[in-house]
Amino acid sequence: MATRRKVVLIVLILLAALALVLILIIPRLADLDRYRPEVIARLQQETGRNIEIRRLSLRILPTLAVRADQVAIGNPPGFPAAPFLEIERVYAELDPLALLHREIEIRTLKLDAPTARLVSNTEGRWNTSSSEPPRATLRPAAWRIASAPSVVITKVQVEDGRLIVLNALESELGKGPSLEADGVSATLEDVDAEALGLHLMQAGSGWDGAPDGRNRGYSRMPRQIPWRPAVLTQAAAIQDAAAQEVARPEGRLAAHGILSARSARFGAIQVADIRSSSLEFYSGSVLLDGLALQLFGGRMTGSLVWDSAARPPRYTTHLSFTGIDVARALTAFPGARGKLTGTLEGHLDLTGWSALDTTSSSSGDPLDNKQGEGIVTVRNGTLPGIRLNPDLMALMKNIIHSGSGDPSSFRSMSADLEIAQGEIRSRQISIVGNGIGLEASGALALVGAGRLNYQGVASISARQNAVGNLVAGLLGSKMANGGQISFPFTLTGTLVAPHFDAPRSMIFH
Repeated sequence: MATRRKVVLIVLILLAALALVLILIIPRLADLDRYRPEVIARLQQETGRNIEIRRLSLRILPTLAVRADQVAIGNPPGFPAAPFLEIERVYAELDPLALLHREIEIRTLKLDAPTARLVSNTEGRWNTSSSEPPRATLRPAAWRIASAPSVVITKVQVEDGRLIVLNALESELGKGPSLEADGVSATLEDVDAEALGLHLMQAGSGWDGAPDGRNRGYSRMPRQIPWRPAVLTQAAAIQDAAAQEVARPEGRLAAHGILSARSARFGAIQVADIRSSSLEFYSGSVLLDGLALQLFGGRMTGSLVWDSAARPPRYTTHLSFTGIDVARALTAFPGARGKLTGTLEGHLDLTGWSALDTTSSSSGDPLDNKQGEGIVTVRNGTLPGIRLNPDLMALMKNIIHSGSGDPSSFRSMSADLEIAQGEIRSRQISIVGNGIGLEASGALALVGAGRLNYQGVASISARQNAVGNLVAGLLGSKMANGGQISFPFTLTGTLVAPHFDAPRSMIFH
């Protein structure tokens, strides 16, 4: 028995030594880097783009994987020389059994610190669109086979990435990127490389672009929100927001998964802690659903669709928000800075088009090429633009029934919104202030100094005394039972120089 145990021990030692030799020698024998020129040539043939790879290597354990260092994928002709995609390291974990059947199945494709630059040219075409790959003939090599195997990518993982979206026309006007996102991480499954413009799969593979085997290239338009002629409530706004369905893009689903980012900048707007529970890539478009992010001290949730295949390219958002610091938010619009404070909540549906092939992008109008609708409420704020002289301030405090509070402050301001033709229009605006209330309608343009055009009825809950009656007369009104003074007004001019007018009044003209 002792002799048998020694034999078994010797055999195990020999097998372990053989395994160690194989681990050390096989990677040296399979020096993938010497095949790098052929790999680059094949990728360039399949994608129609310039490809750069600094080094290729093979890993045996714990899984069979190929590593590529410092990978760069170029832009199509007619775009800047900077690469479309740069990646520090790429790990492709392979299924060894699939190789025996002449198939390359990438179980997981890991992209470490990638930088993607999405660029549009002056013709309105984006560098995500694939060009016709050249039919160059690869030079003879020992590794090549008569017919190339099919390639399937099951999962893609992105870690610590960076995304830059640049409009060529805006770049010519000296503007920076439309979008910059840092710390981007994502997991994509059921990847259809061909739908993304990468011709890596043989025809007839049976792929239909859907993880459950069904074609998901469908579209559902969101339900339109009806205008409310009565009192606006935040609860109703949230109910409407929850009832809407996401409008998915047309086309072939290329991948689905999740996404997160440390921060992003949209022009002058900075957001942080971005997360999306549902990320879907289509041929020419992207859908972010279950979206949540931090913005101006508050939180925003909803969905976003970016459609670069549309002409012109466009985005569609469905957003709900709460706890937004209005004063911080208005810093993104120079003409509106310092004009309003408070905490914002509500929801907004917004569609925007690229400014390509137009000159309007140079106007500096933040509402240019945008349209949408929503309901918003600002709570516990002020209108710093309202400046009353000390005598009038003392008079207002003397007649207002509440007896305290700044007339320029308010408890709530609610409004329905319609964004179109460079204006924010409202059919109903309700302001509840310190003894002062307003019901109004009108429009605001943010371009330049910010054009105002509002009209409505103001009401003052006043003390029933001689001073109150005097003020009612000066305002061209009478004091009703209960001490209510009502009078019509208009608000015109600009955000920089507003003009308040009460047509029947003797003091406002």
